[in-house]
Amino acid sequence: MDITKIIEGIESCPTFKALSRDKKVLLAAIAEPVVYEKGKLVFSMDQIGQSHFYIVYSGHLSLKLKARKAPRREFRKGDLFGEIAIFSDQYRLGTIECLDDTVLLVFDKEKVFNSSLLSSRLMLDVSIALTQKIVSYFYVDDNLSSKELIQQGESETVEFKVTLNQNIGKVVETIIAFMNLNGGTIFIGVEDNGNVKGLDFSEDERLLNQQRDSFTRRICSSAERKIGKDFLDSIKIDWESIDGMVVMRIDCLSADSPIFYTEREGNEEKEVYIVRTMTGNQRLTRTSEIVSHITKKFKT
Repeated sequence: MDITKIIEGIESCPTFKALSRDKKVLLAAIAEPVVYEKGKLVFSMDQIGQSHFYIVYSGHLSLKLKARKAPRREFRKGDLFGEIAIFSDQYRLGTIECLDDTVLLVFDKEKVFNSSLLSSRLMLDVSIALTQKIVSYFYVDDNLSSKELIQQGESETVEFKVTLNQNIGKVVETIIAFMNLNGGTIFIGVEDNGNVKGLDFSEDERLLNQQRDSFTRRICSSAERKIGKDFLDSIKIDWESIDGMVVMRIDCLSADSPIFYTEREGNEEKEVYIVRTMTGNQRLTRTSEIVSHITKKFKT
């Protein structure tokens, strides 16, 4: 891979945004581009940290953390991972799998901290940047502002919808999918790419409150019809202003018992079991799949 492309890959990484162009050029000189095919594991939980960290140049990967209830995360161009291994020789905390053919920029600890390759100042800058990223993990989603949560993108616990119109059924499906896994948050008024578009509301305060109440009632009424009253206490609806845009935020807790989505098929009603997988919802149709999920999720 051409050095200019490696520099481009480093420049796409927010972790190193504070580094000067000259320092990024020096860092690029010690990076090794590696191609991973779809389905290949970059590393897994049963491996001791290999003293490497990675920047995604292209492709799509997923991270499954060791903690049973930890949500999956996804990585795309510019994302950095594996940095804990630079400071620790313990086992990896999760498994990284390629969801598409992927090119990674691999950085070896021995090169990062080699004084004949990098200056002491640059080694310190890299250490600070990686440490700041590690520290950010202590600020779990529960402590993040809505803006910060949106900036992290859609995940196993976060979903975006541009508008509520024509989407109420999908919103309720997502609520159920979240509750059947680890809970989650839905932002309405946000595009799939995280751009905050906001909802089109009146500037008149009285009309604004009426519109908000109407939206809230529609969500609650639809949720009650689909899942019953018993689970409504686990759903919280708030309205927030983000960058001057009005956004609806729906938080839902993880359920203590399985929830089935009721839908009509002709003149009959049927129950559907929906779970959250990665950044989407999955309808489980086979009895064995449903039993397996319920047994694992709701075991006592």
